[in-house]
Amino acid sequence: MSYFQSENDEELSKAYHESFKTRSCLPLLKEELKCKIQYRRLSRGEGEMKVEFEKQKEYKMTSEEVQKRNKRLMQNRLSAWKRRVNDKKYEEELLERIRRLEKENSKKEEEKRNLAHQKDLLCFLMSNHNCRLKLGLRPSCTKFVSLLKKPSAQGVLIT
Repeated sequence: MSYFQSENDEELSKAYHESFKTRSCLPLLKEELKCKIQYRRLSRGEGEMKVEFEKQKEYKMTSEEVQKRNKRLMQNRLSAWKRRVNDKKYEEELLERIRRLEKENSKKEEEKRNLAHQKDLLCFLMSNHNCRLKLGLRPSCTKFVSLLKKPSAQGVLIT
């Protein structure tokens, strides 16, 4: 067994343990990629290339950076809260508008029914009036006025 193989096995073992600890396959993938590159270089007759991956540096935030971050977080929370409040107000306005329009709609439906009833009554009276004229009878104006002033079935005066 050559030095390269034993070093690779050791590196592969480290990558395996690191993958197991972090529950990520990234260390194994990095090691596999490193081995493929080395194999390709050696098969072409090129020399070995030493590849080392640096661990990510951990930066400690300064107190000023922490304050800026906290300020930004608070601004984001405040902005989100305002957005939720505005959304709730808008929803309530829409619901109120729906209720108002439904109420207007029901009033207009009632008015439509009343007008249809008045139309039917007037058509009936006109046909009765025309029949009386054809027969040579005198039209009864008082009956016509009294029928118009009678309350309809919905309880609304017809005027």
